Amino acid sequence: KSGIIDIVRHTAQLHNELQSISVYRTNLSSQKDRLAGRAQVAGAELEKLLTDKAQCDARLNDIETVIADLTKNLDAKRRESDTCAGRAEADKKRLANSKEARSALASELAVLTDMENRREGVKAGAKRILENQSQFDYVEGILADIITAHIDYAAAVEAALEDKTDAVVIASTEKLLAGKDAVDKLDGRVHFISADKIEPFVNTDDLSTLSGVKGRLVEFVNYQPKHASLVWALLGKTLIVDSIDKFGQLSETLGPDYKFVTLKGEFAAGDGFIKLGPLGRAVGLISRKSRLRQLQDTITNITNEIDALENQIDESIRTGDHLTKLC
Repeated sequence: KSGIIDIVRHTAQLHNELQSISVYRTNLSSQKDRLAGRAQVAGAELEKLLTDKAQCDARLNDIETVIADLTKNLDAKRRESDTCAGRAEADKKRLANSKEARSALASELAVLTDMENRREGVKAGAKRILENQSQFDYVEGILADIITAHIDYAAAVEAALEDKTDAVVIASTEKLLAGKDAVDKLDGRVHFISADKIEPFVNTDDLSTLSGVKGRLVEFVNYQPKHASLVWALLGKTLIVDSIDKFGQLSETLGPDYKFVTLKGEFAAGDGFIKLGPLGRAVGLISRKSRLRQLQDTITNITNEIDALENQIDESIRTGDHLTKLC
């Protein structure tokens, strides 16, 4: 009986343990289901994260490529900006030099223009005629106003026309003689050249075979067509030569009527008349006019260059500002 009681008690105990184990198993099954659900969710999240990671890696590669391109472009823009700044600085130096040169040339131009306006170098009588030219309707002007030459040939022309550059050219000898009393009242002696008495120039000498001869001086000057006969009569038989040393040989070949002049102003005539040394102040009229034209052309060119440089500098500054903003 006592053993039966122990067995019943042990059976009850086992029954309780079995019931507890059954409950524990149920709890474990539920926990297993929950964990399976969490594992499925975690797997989906992991798959999504792996996908995001792949996309981020691809985007990272794209960003690194873009950064590399931008860095390369930035370096290029910086170099371009430095080049632009250097170009602007060089242009500013050129601009300063050009303005300084223009100022110096403008000062010289002002002096020469004042001398030209005052007719400095022209004899008093000829100057008075030019100032009152309305009273002398037959006056064409002085020879220096009629004949113009490039600065390179001005000295040669003045040497050939020495003492004649301020001579008054007239269209009518009869009118001059008829109004001689008015000329007598002028200050000083006046030299006149009667254009109406000039004979047409005729000469067929071939100068192309002569060594050291550049050509006839008349071919290197400018004048109006109506003064062609006068200019040819004055300069048609004056030759520009490389050196005055050969004038004797050339004179024997061409005859005593020819005259020879160098670009430096050396002069020799076939009759043995030779003029050397620097030209005097009174014969600088043609050179002065040539220099005036040269200065005007040079100043115009420098002014155009200054305008171009200022535009270049402005453009460089705008480009530099734009590049700085880009950088």
